Amino acid sequence: MLEVEDIHASYGAGAVLFGVSLEIKEDEVVCILGRNGVGKSTILKTIMNLVSPTSGHVRFKGQEITRKRTDKIAKRGIGYVPEDRDIFSTLTVLDNLRMAEVASKKPQREKALEYFPMLMDLLDQEGGSLSGGEQQMLAIARAVTAGSDLMMLDEPSEGLAPVIREELKEILSELAKEIPILLVEQNLQLTVDLAKRIYIIVNGAVAFVGTPQEMEESKAVEKYLMV
Repeated sequence: MLEVEDIHASYGAGAVLFGVSLEIKEDEVVCILGRNGVGKSTILKTIMNLVSPTSGHVRFKGQEITRKRTDKIAKRGIGYVPEDRDIFSTLTVLDNLRMAEVASKKPQREKALEYFPMLMDLLDQEGGSLSGGEQQMLAIARAVTAGSDLMMLDEPSEGLAPVIREELKEILSELAKEIPILLVEQNLQLTVDLAKRIYIIVNGAVAFVGTPQEMEESKAVEKYLMV
């Protein structure tokens, strides 16, 4: 469904990604692991052309989307939830979902609220008044509302209480039955529980790719993620 081929990217004169290649198939949750500052979030931003690649290709459903406008990429069916969630803090929960409908060819608000029923009691509250966990749920629900065919989530469990993180894991597990997910995550247990395949990034390049079992057997966590 999504192919990233030999992507290089920079912030100004500082190179960040060095020939990253990865793929997500239609029935997969794929996770990207790595220490802070190695380029994990930049991979997602490059797919969305929030950071323009200096070389390489990004294809979605067989179509080239490299350096396409970000709004055009979103309309093709990629839902992106950034690390800061990027909700509209002064709009109500309902209006946040309506904003996703405006930009969608196939809005799915009812489906989003089925996945996130806790939002039903919060529809009239402003986004900025929600707890961190509620804001994260809203951000993902907004991507579902947009009718996304692929979800990309950047550090969705960051800062969440353990009980909320467990709830999020269960929701993502259900969501993944319908929508493939590309997940950047620091929480190793969440990654192992959800992912079919894992990429470990070291200094802007892929150092490991394999299943959770292969990661454990190769001791890739100890080799690439431990200080």
